[in-house]
Amino acid sequence: MKTIKYLALCAVFLLPISTVAQNVEEQAAIDKQAVEKIKDGSRSDVKKVIEENIDNQQREDRASEYKSDEIRYLVKNFKKPHIGFAGGPVFRMPIMNMMDMGNDPYIGFMPGARGGVLIAHSMLIGGAMYGMATRLSNENLTGNYSLKYQRLFLAYGGGLFEYILFPRSIVNFSVGLLVGGGTLRNRYNDTTSDNYRYCAFFILEPELNIYLNLATFVKFGIGASYREVQGLNLSRVYDNNLRGVSVSLMVLFGRF
Repeated sequence: MKTIKYLALCAVFLLPISTVAQNVEEQAAIDKQAVEKIKDGSRSDVKKVIEENIDNQQREDRASEYKSDEIRYLVKNFKKPHIGFAGGPVFRMPIMNMMDMGNDPYIGFMPGARGGVLIAHSMLIGGAMYGMATRLSNENLTGNYSLKYQRLFLAYGGGLFEYILFPRSIVNFSVGLLVGGGTLRNRYNDTTSDNYRYCAFFILEPELNIYLNLATFVKFGIGASYREVQGLNLSRVYDNNLRGVSVSLMVLFGRF
């Protein structure tokens, strides 16, 4: 009887322990299967979870935007463009009388200067001005020997708009346009007096330039331009006499 009672008592105590051990083994098997399932999970499932997280984050961001009191704009994250400047001397050699087939072309020398504000390293907005330094007579433009004593003084300038291509390259290019006006003065020398007359004209001068970046603050350039003149009529000098090509050398300094 004592043996039976002892066995029964052991069964009462061992049964819960065996049940717990069995539950632990079953849970471990389930966890193992779960781990294996995660390891063997397809990429599509992982991608789906990531997309759900991104969608939730976007919803939260939109909700926070609508709750904010700040003004909303169509263009976000607008960055202020770089603002610099550039300017320097220009040495220009104009070829005149190109359109008048009856007379020889005249090559002069017109020093000047150009400069302006440089936006985003590429767009230059400013001005330029040039003046004839070599002696220019009416005879040089008209071919009339009797007018060789009539000396001409030429100057022009205006607004300059230039766009630079590949500004970060060592060699870069630009296209530009000068829009402005000028004056041509006529002085007739004789033994008694000096008589002056002048005529104003409109000028439109497109240009093409090549620049070499010498340093962070200096550029060397060479360019070509064409002068389109309107409204000139002074002592047999007309628009065709001033129209023509110019070749320029320039050195620009600034914050590019």
